[in-house]
Amino acid sequence: MTSDAACDAELTERQQKTLELIIQNYVRTGYPISSKSLVEIMGVSSATIRNDMGVLEAAGLIASPHTSAGRIPTEQGYRYYVQHLQSGNYLSSVERLTIAHQFHQAPLDMDQWMRLAAAILSRMSESASLVTAPRSEIAQFKHLELISTQGRTILMVLILQNGDIRQRMLTLAEPLSQETLTETAARLTRMATGLTATQIRARLTGLSTLEQEVLEIVIELMGEAERPQIYRDGLTGLLDRFNNESSGAEQALRVLEEQSALEILINEAPSIGDVRVVIAGEGRWEDISLLSIILGRYGVAGYATGTLGVLGPVRMRYGRAISTVRFMSSLMSNLMFNIYGEDVTSST
Repeated sequence: MTSDAACDAELTERQQKTLELIIQNYVRTGYPISSKSLVEIMGVSSATIRNDMGVLEAAGLIASPHTSAGRIPTEQGYRYYVQHLQSGNYLSSVERLTIAHQFHQAPLDMDQWMRLAAAILSRMSESASLVTAPRSEIAQFKHLELISTQGRTILMVLILQNGDIRQRMLTLAEPLSQETLTETAARLTRMATGLTATQIRARLTGLSTLEQEVLEIVIELMGEAERPQIYRDGLTGLLDRFNNESSGAEQALRVLEEQSALEILINEAPSIGDVRVVIAGEGRWEDISLLSIILGRYGVAGYATGTLGVLGPVRMRYGRAISTVRFMSSLMSNLMFNIYGEDVTSST
């Protein structure tokens, strides 16, 4: 049976409960659960449990690791659980209030916010975490300053529409007065306001050597702004969860350490308010076939957004992880709007 067919399997309420118990037991203990244990928990006959387990196994939702062993969930079983059985909020009201209080107590510094978000996600989900700083999908120019520092050296300060600030030191061919630098910056700001790097590049002709040099660096800085800055946390704890499963630990290390692998995942993040669950690579990514990843997006649509998520073994606490990602996404979106609301309103 294909994974899609398994996730669409028609199960009775008791069969769904049986699958849920098998998954919860395996996530908690790492061991198969026997039909005898299920009989004791559910209070039905052994024949009924054996019949229900046979239905679940035929649907590809559970499997027996050994001939005489109990049952464990399959990848399809986890997918069915996430799609059909996982609901509600697995974070208590106290936990939600505590998380919100930590953010309100933190300084209004984006770097500290990102580090705090990564730490909270890792701790609350008991998994490794990743968070990207908010950015526009396409960087847009807002303002430029050129500041004389010493001799031929100047400081370039570039401000983007989403509030991102980029700086670069330049060495000129000859020293220029601050008045000349200010006039040049004002002229380039008038020309480039609201433009993307591609649009600015199309306007490089007919400019002075200084203006061309400055705009070339502006284009470079805008390109850097479009690449996500990624914060990580919880790697050590994640490796402990794999126990002796070295292949899974190696996959987790590779994903969290390689920028290209993380960027592929970030591009899979859903729209703001939604959560995406990727179990065992979904048959598309062999590199994460032993991992599950839960992704969310936060920010202000059309202005600036970031990605957050947790990564762990396929045997993870999906309900808690999904609840944590969903709550953090909502919280950080609200914080961004409250702080940058005036800029957001004026730019939309």
